[in-house]
Amino acid sequence: MGAVVATLLAISGLLAIVSFTGRALDFPDRCVAATVRCLLVREFDVDREQNVPTWWSSMLLMVGALLAAISAAESRQRRSRAAPRWVLLSLVLALASMDEFLALHEMMSSPMRAHFAAISKVVRHAWVVPGFLIATAAAFGLLPLLRDVSPRVRAWMICAAVVYCSGALGMELVDGVSRPDRAETSLVHLAFPTTEEFLEFAGASLLIGTLLIHLRERVEGVRVAGGTAACDAEGGSIATPPRAVAAPRRP
Repeated sequence: MGAVVATLLAISGLLAIVSFTGRALDFPDRCVAATVRCLLVREFDVDREQNVPTWWSSMLLMVGALLAAISAAESRQRRSRAAPRWVLLSLVLALASMDEFLALHEMMSSPMRAHFAAISKVVRHAWVVPGFLIATAAAFGLLPLLRDVSPRVRAWMICAAVVYCSGALGMELVDGVSRPDRAETSLVHLAFPTTEEFLEFAGASLLIGTLLIHLRERVEGVRVAGGTAACDAEGGSIATPPRAVAAPRRP
């Protein structure tokens, strides 16, 4: 599944490069509205909503939601107690996909900024306050899911979550500290939203590859269990087939 992840990361990197290049060429002067150049800059700007990067991010999350739903069906077929956790993961990814495309989290910033403005200047992205709470609750809710996967898949799932959250939440905080008034005073400030979105792309891409590995392991486990190996009904672990014993030669 490395080829799938590599392809997704390559497309994500290309979008990030195109976005940063357009923003750099547009800095410090703003493009003239209703021109082809301005249209291209805005359609590939990762710091804007409802454009090509937004569609790509939403699609990655939705693919992850579909793979998690397939994993839930497979887990339910094995009568595993982790099946509801897979359903929860699918719902979380589907809601994140919808939020990414509709920019619902951005709508929360304006009404919440008045309540948190006195706490810290990082609340320019005020949605990170409930964002951290939602991410923490989702992490605790999905924690038992890690026991239903192999150590390899477990490690990659954690890695994907860390990469995605470091972009979606971590870079938002860094951006809020460095640009409290949202002013772009240098090319470094232009790189913050680009880095944020690429980390989100990368985290979603890694999760897709991880879920594909998980499903492949399950399919291979069922195939082997139907032949010479035994598959544990709960954990899906595969027992080593017995070593063949040569039949005695006839005299």
